[in-house]
Amino acid sequence: MSAAHQFCQPEQNAQELGTPASNVPDFHADSGTNGTKSSEYLLALAERELERRKVRISYLTKEFLSDAAWAMLLDLFVKEERGREPSEAELCEASLIAPKIALRWLDAMEQAGLLSRSAAPTHPSVDYVYLTKTGRNAVTAILSS
Repeated sequence: MSAAHQFCQPEQNAQELGTPASNVPDFHADSGTNGTKSSEYLLALAERELERRKVRISYLTKEFLSDAAWAMLLDLFVKEERGREPSEAELCEASLIAPKIALRWLDAMEQAGLLSRSAAPTHPSVDYVYLTKTGRNAVTAILSS
């Protein structure tokens, strides 16, 4: 299923995100004749995103509100929840930015106490990355908002 198709399934997405489907406007019911999403649906999405941003800033400093930093924190959370030990390289890839810049983000988040790194026992040149308790609490609180 393509990302665009997933976007068009608000009830399914809400279920996967743990959001009551009743809180997700049904744009199918009042789409325009050309199949565009209703302005109410788009407004609700925009308002929700702005609210989530406010929640994120209450747990993370402004510097970590970038999409790259947030993408790495989310990817790290998902991988840890699935029992994986993500490497720096995997998180850099998840950020969708240049690896050198992604590594700077990892350094900054480590200095802020959101994550920690340690060398892989079998491959000393590979560093695994872990959310700290502070980082996990921040991501969990933001996702729970």
